Amino acid sequence: MGNLPALIAFIGDLLREKVTEQTFFDTNTSEKVVYPYMTYSVDTEWSEHQRDDGSVDIDIFDTSQSFADIIELEQLIKENFRLMSVTQPDFILRMDYVRSSNVPTADPLIRRRTVQMHIRVDWRK
Repeated sequence: MGNLPALIAFIGDLLREKVTEQTFFDTNTSEKVVYPYMTYSVDTEWSEHQRDDGSVDIDIFDTSQSFADIIELEQLIKENFRLMSVTQPDFILRMDYVRSSNVPTADPLIRRRTVQMHIRVDWRK
């Protein structure tokens, strides 16, 4: 079906442009970690002819005593991706914010929050 690597890269580019440059696919691979940062993953499943449905799961990490910086990034996600639609040569992508929640960590100095967005991809080729 479509070009999934191109879709994953495009979503990462959008997140880096509209939320924070500190955005990484799956794992933060930086030699020096800069907080706050986000990791994301993309899951899709076949929905119907030339269409996939799925999710983008984003984890936001910070070392602040509060969740203020994390909530600020989450707000940018909501503002920029709620009911978003964008056309690319290989696909039409629709994204929408679904939910978010805190995630406990083993390290008392690390704060973590997860955000889930729903995506629908209409493959053009």
